[in-house]
Amino acid sequence: MAFGQKLIGTIRERLNLQDYRKIHWEGTFAEYLDIVRQHPEVTRSAFQRLYDMIVSHGTEVLYENKEKIIRYKFFTEWASRYGDAIYGLERPLMALVNVFKSAARGYGTERRVLLLHGPVGSSKSTIARLLKRGLEEYSRTDQGMLFSFAWKMDDGTYEKCPMHEEPLHLVPHEMRADVVALLNEGRRDDEYHVTIRGDLCPFCRQMYNERLARYNGDWSHMIQDVKVYRLLLSEQDRVGIGTFQPKDEKNQDSTELTGDINYRKIARKAGTTACLESGHAHPGGDCSPSRHGDRYLGGLPCVCGLVEPAAPGGVRHVPSGPRRPRTGRALMSATFCARRQRLETGRTFTRQRRTSTVTGIKTPCGSSSR
Repeated sequence: MAFGQKLIGTIRERLNLQDYRKIHWEGTFAEYLDIVRQHPEVTRSAFQRLYDMIVSHGTEVLYENKEKIIRYKFFTEWASRYGDAIYGLERPLMALVNVFKSAARGYGTERRVLLLHGPVGSSKSTIARLLKRGLEEYSRTDQGMLFSFAWKMDDGTYEKCPMHEEPLHLVPHEMRADVVALLNEGRRDDEYHVTIRGDLCPFCRQMYNERLARYNGDWSHMIQDVKVYRLLLSEQDRVGIGTFQPKDEKNQDSTELTGDINYRKIARKAGTTACLESGHAHPGGDCSPSRHGDRYLGGLPCVCGLVEPAAPGGVRHVPSGPRRPRTGRALMSATFCARRQRLETGRTFTRQRRTSTVTGIKTPCGSSSR
């Protein structure tokens, strides 16, 4: 027992709590503006950050047949710490870094897809692995820090931006020019200048508009619902770095690139759950097997076998069974898919079907009711 406590104490002494607090910083939007004023490089683009990361490890000038060649120590000395040092590819690596440099300056190459082409064993995967590892390490340094933001929800929790956006995207478009001018005031031409590129993602745009309406257009009150935090790039957590492994075309999963749909969140608001087939909402909350019996397809929102309008503000579930619907109500039979399977063309469903009686609507698969 004494040995265990001693070992824990030893680990505790070697931890750098100050560094942990620094890389896990959280603050207000106003505090972030103070950081941007002092360190404008936090607003760099991805290519600017990548190029600066490589150059920060130093360079070495070589001459081969009277040709000037720049060797980047990132691919040699720094990479040797992980056993991935690359030698003999100075020209291809210099051409690759020149592409990064061109993209960092906005010359157009930032809109292209880079393809590393070469024979087996020519360090293609090693180059990609070094760039990912270098960015992860660089984001933990003071020179490579970057930030994102989260929205305060009604229950007091915070929902992070799914795209890890730059917090300056929250500045209204009509005021961006003035804000950028104030942030860059007094800077030399050779220093980094703050720029605001891009717009909010759909999720953040919805949060932005809802809060702006809640505060009657007062942006200064709306921004108080935003928490800015330091972002740490991580391939393992898929934060800022994504890896896509090529597979056979028959089992290729395109959602690794495009993302997937969470059907549990469709029209779920104010304690109600949507019915895919009819568009009604269940005031009682989530659907469950106890509510819908064997017609609950585990994972999909409610697939009510039979839904009839009830009093205003609610719906009435008609149980399944041999009982026929009342005369005069035109009900149609529809087929529903019980399992979802993503194919290479996108999210589709398998042909395994279940039949239930519903009003005239469309099935989740997109085929009309019959």
